[in-house]
Amino acid sequence: PVTSQRIARQEWYKSRDGTWVPMTWLEPPRPPNPPPVLITSYGAYGVPLNRAYQPQWGPLLDRGFAVVQIHVRGGGELGPTWHEAGRYRQKENSINDFIDGVDYLLGSGKIDHERVFTRGVSAGAVIVAAAVNRRPELFAGVVLRAPYLDLIGSLSDSTEWLTPSDRLEWGDPANPQDFAYLASYSPYEQIRSQAYPPVLLIAARQDNRVPMSQSLRWLARLRAHDTGIGVKLLHLAEEGGHFGPSDQYEMRKQDSLEYAFILSR
Repeated sequence: PVTSQRIARQEWYKSRDGTWVPMTWLEPPRPPNPPPVLITSYGAYGVPLNRAYQPQWGPLLDRGFAVVQIHVRGGGELGPTWHEAGRYRQKENSINDFIDGVDYLLGSGKIDHERVFTRGVSAGAVIVAAAVNRRPELFAGVVLRAPYLDLIGSLSDSTEWLTPSDRLEWGDPANPQDFAYLASYSPYEQIRSQAYPPVLLIAARQDNRVPMSQSLRWLARLRAHDTGIGVKLLHLAEEGGHFGPSDQYEMRKQDSLEYAFILSR
């Protein structure tokens, strides 16, 4: 659909194993050619990304950005089979779908290759951070919010109340095969010595789903291995928990922080 202010469309691209993957695209009617882009994804628990228009995207769209959602396997966009294809020991499909989606956009010339930004929230941070570990040169900036980053540490901790159900989604590190598979893509374990793009982490002190300690550990390891010059920033939110502040004005302040970071890059 086209309005006087926004253009929305859905596209499909082929992942490396031949699977067709959908993406949702939103842009202003007269963007720069090519436009900068913010790419998001989730791909876990069989939960679909919300394709409805999000008013908080307005400040980016007004500045010529495109906003793209990549609906990788592991989410619920195409039903239970789509979830199963990106769950447990199929998680590699989710990561490959995301990287291949970014490559598709770059190869088609539809986005500015020097201004590709990505954002991952909660379990969506697994996909985004894993992609950044493997292809850091793709991204001009990375935003991770309430991010799930230390899979093995979290899944090994039976005191965390979500661990039993999370092991069904990701695996149990007590199982040697699960441990090896998790370690092959877990954002914390896969940090390596290379130049990383600028990163903004937003974590909540009162998050009872993904403790802020995960963000602290991941950021410390990232800074120790980063050979680049991009900033690596952490914002610890005093208000709210995993889903952000209950006050809508405090939530907009966090959104503004993300966009200020992106636009500063």
